[in-house]
Amino acid sequence: MMEKLLNKSYCPLPFKEIYTDHDGNYKLCCHARITKKAVVNETLPFDWFFSDYLEDVRQKMIEGEILSECNKCTLMEKYGSSHRHTAIKSHGLKSDVEKVRLKLRINGSACNLACYMCHPYNSSERRKEFKAIWGKNID
Repeated sequence: MMEKLLNKSYCPLPFKEIYTDHDGNYKLCCHARITKKAVVNETLPFDWFFSDYLEDVRQKMIEGEILSECNKCTLMEKYGSSHRHTAIKSHGLKSDVEKVRLKLRINGSACNLACYMCHPYNSSERRKEFKAIWGKNID
C-alpha cells in the first residue's frame, strides 16, 4: 500500500481534514480549487467527509490520478516543492482516518486580527492593511 501512496497525486489532507473557505464552500484543503459545490449551510461536515465525491477523490489519489482540484500543487511541483509535500511531511503517508481536523471558517472573513500568516482572502483586517499599503483592494 505504501508504494501506491508515493505517487504524484496522493495527499493526506482529504483523508485527515474537513476544510471550508470563508464563503462556506467545502474544499479538499485550503489550497484546492472548488469543483463540487457543497456548502456548510446545506451539508454537515461529516456528511461531506464521507460523501461519495470525497471517497472517489481519495480513491483517485491512491491510484495516482492527477486531480483538477489540486492544480496549484501540481503546478508548484513542476518547479520544486508543494503544499502536498509539506502535508506528507507533517502527516505521513497514512490513508486511514485516525483523527479528523476541522478547519471551518463559518463566520466569513470578518476578523479583527491581522495575523501575518493569514491570506488577505481570509481576513478583513489583512485586506485593510494591504489596501493601505498598495492603495487598492486585494482579492
